[in-house]
Amino acid sequence: MFSTAPAAAAAAASASTPNSKPPTQEHQAENVNGHELAQMIYSTLDPLDPRRVSLDIFELYCHEMIMTQDVGRRVFLVKKMRYMVHRLIGKQYDFGRLYNYTSLANSVARICGRRAYYTTNGNEEDNAFAPQLHDRLIDFDPEKWQKVMNQFVGLRESLIRRDASFIVLPTEIDDVQGADEEDPDMYPDEDDEVDPERESMDAFSVFYIQVKDLIKFHTCLSCVQPQLDNAIRKGTDVIPLENIAALHRAIGDLFDDEEDNKYANILKSLFERNRRTRSNRTGDLCLKPFDEIKKIYKANSRVFDLERFQRKFHELIRQWTKLVLPVPNLAKYGYGSTDKKNEEENTGEQEALMSHEENIEFHDARDDTLSESSSSNESQIKQALRNRQPSEEITKPKKKSTKEADASGEEDQIPSNKVEGVLEPVANLKRKRDSFSDKVKDPLEESISRAASLPTRKVTESSPSRSLVGGTKRVISRLCDRKESAHQLVFTDSESLEDDVVMSAVPERLKKPESNHPAPHPVKIYVDHQRPVSKKRKRFTETEDLAIMHGVERFGPGKWTEIKSHFSMELKDRDTVQIKDRYRTMTKSAE
Repeated sequence: MFSTAPAAAAAAASASTPNSKPPTQEHQAENVNGHELAQMIYSTLDPLDPRRVSLDIFELYCHEMIMTQDVGRRVFLVKKMRYMVHRLIGKQYDFGRLYNYTSLANSVARICGRRAYYTTNGNEEDNAFAPQLHDRLIDFDPEKWQKVMNQFVGLRESLIRRDASFIVLPTEIDDVQGADEEDPDMYPDEDDEVDPERESMDAFSVFYIQVKDLIKFHTCLSCVQPQLDNAIRKGTDVIPLENIAALHRAIGDLFDDEEDNKYANILKSLFERNRRTRSNRTGDLCLKPFDEIKKIYKANSRVFDLERFQRKFHELIRQWTKLVLPVPNLAKYGYGSTDKKNEEENTGEQEALMSHEENIEFHDARDDTLSESSSSNESQIKQALRNRQPSEEITKPKKKSTKEADASGEEDQIPSNKVEGVLEPVANLKRKRDSFSDKVKDPLEESISRAASLPTRKVTESSPSRSLVGGTKRVISRLCDRKESAHQLVFTDSESLEDDVVMSAVPERLKKPESNHPAPHPVKIYVDHQRPVSKKRKRFTETEDLAIMHGVERFGPGKWTEIKSHFSMELKDRDTVQIKDRYRTMTKSAE
């Protein structure tokens, strides 16, 4: 993806800045450790020092790459970070906070900065970022997976060192004057000693081994992964014997010392057991029929799923980042978009992180739930809302007034991203809705208080009038009251009471009016049986003859329609039969 070469020599010091004062030898006394020295060097720099500014900006980009859940966003950041590396960062030391942030972001971009499979629903390009990587994770060959393995192992070794979080300034670009000069006081000494407490954490031991085994599993499977995927989806495919032999060799190389490994046993179950497997004869290796391989895929769908592997890998990288590296300064200030969604306190974060529900075990259990319902067409948000029990974090809290919010100094809590990437749109919608509500003042309370303050007059039971606001009287109208002299008359039909009820007479059918005009007589049509006088045939002109000859030379004889179409202006008065006859006449006359 993007890469930075470690500096073979130290970086040039920015001694030209007015407030840049290198630490004296007193700062490097024995009672000052490397972390304090690095922080001291960073704080002595001018706030506008190019190295300090580039360090803060690039760490913000790396933090955004690690924390975002959008694939399109990661692809967008890759392009920007390449520009940053080549234009601003220059070279780096192979230890320290900047180097580890760069390696973490590079790993996320390599694995999670692309889709796992090719989709046909057309939604994979449905985001706000146009650039997309063309290849998918399923297209990775064993060489790319081996690079992922080496980078993953080296990243873990770098993060468990004591100098993993040291602030190491980037070197200036080569064309700056004085770049060859070094100031050793501006850079702390590396401390490659392993931190035993950090090494014993589950994130660097148990979960690391799990993800590493998955990488080894997919490295072996990549020898036949595209063919097996096509065979399972389409039903038939041909797997070359060289790929089958490469799969067998990869299993022996990567899982040689782990005979009881679960992932190695799954890979070995793809081969036929009734045939002898000799290392010197590839013809004896044979995979099981595709029907049996489909059953193996179905029984171990969580292991074969590349999307689940991306989620586990991404979650482990995020755990490592939160355990070892502090949040960048610009991210703390809300400069990036990630920390606006996932606001977390940096103080006491590392102690409470492993006990938090957002860990790998929680995501592993969520993968089981999502994998069972992955065949349905429902969105992931609906699945999560259906499977999760209602909690206090998801239910909408009672909205506080503006005064109460100012007095308490606390904002309405947003739903925590326990299911990151699934409930994140819900939290984003709630956050925007609350932000919009805070900007609009509800006039109901003001109207009620104003109405209560206005003077009114109470109405007694015997009062014939009602009071209005301000004490004025309103006389009730008596226009609709019943008068004392009013009486009611009842009218009856005497005939309907005496006679029986009979049906009315049916009207006669309407007759067609008779006309006095006589019927019209037929009109005789005279037909002329004589043949029309034919016009005299118009002689072919020289222009028409030349057009016919050029058309035959270009299209060949018999292509009269093409000749007529191409020379439509010259032969506008001729049809194809006449053109054919004229060509035959010219040919005979030429003979």
